[in-house]
Amino acid sequence: KRKIDYLLFLRSNIPIAVVEAKASYKHPREGQGQANLYAKEMGVFFAFSTNGTRFIEYDLLRSTEREFGMDEFPTPEMLWQRLADAKKWTEEQMKIIRSDYYFQPGQKTPRYYQYVSVNNMIEHVATGHKRGLLVMATGVGKTYTAFQLIHRLMNTKGLVNGKKIKKVLFLADRNILVDQTMKNDFSPFGNLRMGKIQNRTIDSEK
Repeated sequence: KRKIDYLLFLRSNIPIAVVEAKASYKHPREGQGQANLYAKEMGVFFAFSTNGTRFIEYDLLRSTEREFGMDEFPTPEMLWQRLADAKKWTEEQMKIIRSDYYFQPGQKTPRYYQYVSVNNMIEHVATGHKRGLLVMATGVGKTYTAFQLIHRLMNTKGLVNGKKIKKVLFLADRNILVDQTMKNDFSPFGNLRMGKIQNRTIDSEK
């Protein structure tokens, strides 16, 4: 088990950097190895280490390092722009990649690996890939992950491969799993937007 000292977000569903904080008598670089590890595990590309006096930044995309003072820390938008420039995202791609998760007060929020899974798949689709595969173990929230992925793709203002996503097929190997999913994780979609395929019949209005 490991704990990140600070996880910085561009917005509520998009982590963008980690910061490892060390005691003031230590060199600011002392926590850099930890910061780099946590950044990789969180799927972010900016890792910072500090002793409260200076910062060390490691850019995992460019494999570059720099040191700077406490009042020179980059803004979230500055980091995002550096990330977008390095990955050469278009404006339309960025609309999809920055799309919001579904969230209502009092409801659960994604676990760290669900953030990574959904964000990576959204980027994968937004940048033109037609196929992708997430492999997840039993009990880690596959259905919830699928819901967040579908929600973001269907509610984005951008286009995926030039087309607006209108329908998604969710498959399960038992009827009860489909029923539970419609009642629980997928309930925010509402009955007007969901239909269960039965006897090989599809409600084309949903």
